[in-house]
Amino acid sequence: MTQLLIDTHVHLYARYDLTRLFNAATDAMRHDAVVDRFERCLMLTETSRDDRFTALRDDEQVTGWTIEVADECSLTLVSNDGVSLRLFAGGQTNTAERVEVLTLGTTRRIDDGLPLDTTLELAIDTGGVVVLPFGLGKWVGKRGGLVAAAFENYHERGVRLGDNAGRPRSTGTPALFKRSQRFGHAVLPGSDPLNTPLGETAAGRYGLICKAPFDPQAPTQSVREALRCATLPVKVLGERVSLVRCMREQFLLRVEKAKAK
Repeated sequence: MTQLLIDTHVHLYARYDLTRLFNAATDAMRHDAVVDRFERCLMLTETSRDDRFTALRDDEQVTGWTIEVADECSLTLVSNDGVSLRLFAGGQTNTAERVEVLTLGTTRRIDDGLPLDTTLELAIDTGGVVVLPFGLGKWVGKRGGLVAAAFENYHERGVRLGDNAGRPRSTGTPALFKRSQRFGHAVLPGSDPLNTPLGETAAGRYGLICKAPFDPQAPTQSVREALRCATLPVKVLGERVSLVRCMREQFLLRVEKAKAK
């Protein structure tokens, strides 16, 4: 059994300096790595506009880090100081109803703009771990009802719920998370860095810690199985942001979107 430290929602936006990002991620995950056998894992959730996993796999260099292909969907990163990270391919899709769907541990992508049910069927077919991630303002009203119905219909086929570091600590536990726990499913936490200057050092700040079998020759399959485990006992890595930090991040995000217009 290996202790896995897993951030299940990581973006590598084009603006990010990956040296800073990987250094920050290992620092954030360092204090919980207290056993001999452990793996730090970053699950990528790249949008249709981003594909830095392929760039890193093919030729992109990161100062201070060496990169090796571990299997089709994962890379092993080792710093000059000997610190290691596992990086796993994955995607984030936006449906026609503006619901986000994550596919973890797969290089297969799904087009944006498809109906939620169609997206979930295609996501399951990728072989990756399928996650409906929490989003501020996206789990209320009509969209909230769609997410709840989708989880009810698909949880037995491996679809899971995701939490993120941007949900303020002062907020209560969403009702759908409680529903997931009653089914015996772990809610999968992730950092979900925003496309702002603050996001560059956010990876690794929120995730899960669990003990599971891990095969270095098949890392993607090992992590997929760990995340899918319906009764997975997990400990939370890190913590969510304060309300003040949340408001600051949302303000910066809106500033960046305005600049892009």
